[in-house]
Amino acid sequence: MREHVRVKGRMTFRYLDADGQVVAERTYRNLITQGMDNLLAAYLAGLGTGLGSIYCAVGTGVTAPNYNDNRLATELGRAILAQNGYAGNIVLFSFTFPPAAVVGTLTEAGVFVNASATINTGSLINHVLITEDKTNQMTLIIEAQFTIQ
Repeated sequence: MREHVRVKGRMTFRYLDADGQVVAERTYRNLITQGMDNLLAAYLAGLGTGLGSIYCAVGTGVTAPNYNDNRLATELGRAILAQNGYAGNIVLFSFTFPPAAVVGTLTEAGVFVNASATINTGSLINHVLITEDKTNQMTLIIEAQFTIQ
């Protein structure tokens, strides 16, 4: 008998050049935060109010992600959800950072629900440390995948 629900997450960072060609791609496993558990519990209780606006944020913090995190250590910027979908028990969110957005070395990322474009708003549902360098010559697409087991 299975007595628990587990959510696993990963984030893929895909860089496109000016012609829309993929020039680099890396995938990281991320930590699911208490924000995700709270969200799922509210839905199971019939009290879920929706996800509101969904954003992906990136930053320069280097503190190890923690289950209790409710924001990034040092958020630089965020992008609103560009595309989403699901197949069975897998949910996929996609976010696009245009060339001029969040230029430099990025060391952390996370997805926020019930958020706005304002830094540190919303409920953080995952958190990951990364090593990414973004220039103003490339578009960054971040895909966040959540598998519910």
